[in-house]
Amino acid sequence: MACLISKTVRFLVFSLIFSTLSCSSESGKLQKQYGKDSYYFQGLKSIEKNDVKNAERFFRKGIKEGSKYTARLCAEELTRFGNIQERIASCEYLAKKFPDDRSLILLASSLNEGKEFSKLIAVTDDLDIRTCSNVLAFQRLAAMREKQDLRYEDTVYKWFVLRQYTQEHFRFFKENPLAVSDENKKNILLFRTAVFTQNYQFAYKQIKEISSLIKDTISNGEDPRFIRQLISDMGKACLFGSEIGSFIAQASLFDDFAILSASKGDSETAFYAWFYAARLYEKAGGHHTLASDRYLKAMEASVTGNQYDNALWYLLNLDLGISTDKAIQRLETYCTKWNDPEYFSDLFYTMSVLLLSGHKLSDFYKVYTIIKDVADEDVCAKYAYLSARLIETKLIESAADQKTEEDIQKLFRAALKGGSVSYYKLLAAERLNLSGQELENALFSLKRRDSFDADKDAENLLLGYASYGFPQKIYSAWEQFYLQRIPLGTDCLLSVSSFINKCSGQIPGNLYKSLRIASIAVNESDRILSKKDLKEAYPQNYSDLVFDACKEFSLDEGVLYALIRSESFFDPDIRSSAGAVGLTQLMHSTGQDIANRLKVKEYDLTDPQTSVRFGAYYLSNLIGRLDSSILLAAFAYNSGISRVRRWVSNSKKELEISKTLPMDLFLETIPFSETREYGRKIVFAAAIYGWLYYDITPGETIRKIMK
Repeated sequence: MACLISKTVRFLVFSLIFSTLSCSSESGKLQKQYGKDSYYFQGLKSIEKNDVKNAERFFRKGIKEGSKYTARLCAEELTRFGNIQERIASCEYLAKKFPDDRSLILLASSLNEGKEFSKLIAVTDDLDIRTCSNVLAFQRLAAMREKQDLRYEDTVYKWFVLRQYTQEHFRFFKENPLAVSDENKKNILLFRTAVFTQNYQFAYKQIKEISSLIKDTISNGEDPRFIRQLISDMGKACLFGSEIGSFIAQASLFDDFAILSASKGDSETAFYAWFYAARLYEKAGGHHTLASDRYLKAMEASVTGNQYDNALWYLLNLDLGISTDKAIQRLETYCTKWNDPEYFSDLFYTMSVLLLSGHKLSDFYKVYTIIKDVADEDVCAKYAYLSARLIETKLIESAADQKTEEDIQKLFRAALKGGSVSYYKLLAAERLNLSGQELENALFSLKRRDSFDADKDAENLLLGYASYGFPQKIYSAWEQFYLQRIPLGTDCLLSVSSFINKCSGQIPGNLYKSLRIASIAVNESDRILSKKDLKEAYPQNYSDLVFDACKEFSLDEGVLYALIRSESFFDPDIRSSAGAVGLTQLMHSTGQDIANRLKVKEYDLTDPQTSVRFGAYYLSNLIGRLDSSILLAAFAYNSGISRVRRWVSNSKKELEISKTLPMDLFLETIPFSETREYGRKIVFAAAIYGWLYYDITPGETIRKIMK
């Protein structure tokens, strides 16, 4: 079977990418390629033809003979056929053959539709309300309510207090506000609901009662999950709903909870109590020592790596608020003890801005030497690159900081290390003047996943959807596999991504879906990448529109592609929370201004042609107003031209220099993290587009954009 799948992958890599497979592929000889899995795909084709009889026949064969994914999908398809009793019977078979929450949810839904509430209660009797699917818990409770089950109130209460509050809880509470009759229990549900909906002031009014309940519950040795949920909710209510001046008194309550929990041997509850005590001491201000002590106690009490990292993150962030010296000192002690280096990446980006604004430039190299073997690879690349550039530009000038040209080259080489192609890696390659095969070796010689064993059945399902012409099913199936961390090979993912892209006219949003799959395939590759692979993640969608707009407004195509990819991921219907619309994400007010300038009376910003043309004009206009600087124009596109001019002026004052700061270093001084990241995306994507399609080295593009 593995050999068969391998051949299928290789076949599709060529057939899909080189367009020899159409979007409406017929099953034909595909049965030989997909073996018994073809029953599922043939069943789907039969449904397309409204041939229910043959569809059922194929699905029943697929259940018995298909691989694990197609067999299950065949069983699920059968639950859609027939009257309600027939569908219930199919769901019962599904739940018996595949006994998990997903099957049980389908069975419970069908029983609810058929109003067989007693049966629904019976099939969910073995559920642990503390750990089961919240969707299942909701369905069980709804059935218990209908049957007036005597266990109903107690089960509702346990579901609400013994686990994290979710959207299912909120929906149930809105539909059943009187589910619990006991006033004390009802108040707890009201308290948890208020915290979930961020009505912190209302929740804070109940703190006295909740605090007493927590102490009594800890003392009585009741279920610690109940206590942890209440401590977490009480912490949020105190942090965000209380009056200024009350934080110290509240923090002492959490100190008491922690000490009492520890005395009962409940370390995890103590963790939550110490953690919120620390947060409150920190928010009170002027109590750095107390807050630090409580974060350290939380780290000692943690029972999971995530809990430890969470407390350490807050401790380092607290130190950063005092001074970068304090944070660096703490970093030296604890950076080898964290569990997930990536969890701390944002702290290093904040530290970078603080070091620049505080004129502590030599500390970049100090931080790099501390973290180079333990931090996330992109963070290490950033600090190696910036250390080299600060030395190279003589912004670090003290005798103790003097480094040779060889030292600088070593730092740039260090920035090239790692398994991903990143902004700083690309900039380091430019400073080293890498080109040709040497550049490709530096960027693509390392794989992202060295130890990898793809799930061939999962790959077969995705490739089968492509071969049989079901582009609409690929993305949801891939997304489910991705969330479940099912390993999928790069060849498979790039093949189905290419197929979805070619079918973009059939389904809205397919260009976005194709690009998301390809981007993840490239960033988490199981093999060495090539330029051809990168083209899937950096496609030339809307090429005619881009060509025309760039010709009209004298823009580089690579830059405009970079802007569109960064702004919308090629989704013409996307709308931002701020109100930006379309491929180039223009605000309506900006669009109206551009329309007036271009003398366009009627326009639609979701129309690709309009969006590309308007976005190109706007960027070109900004470049002209900002001394022909493409990067400054990109910053202005994101945050406004007035801010950019102010940032340029402020950067000279902060670094106490008279000369213009090199653009790669200026980017690091921008106070808005969103704009800094936007600039990195534009530079990186433009360099990749120029390299892939226009025979322009990344170095040439970087120098042009950053001049």
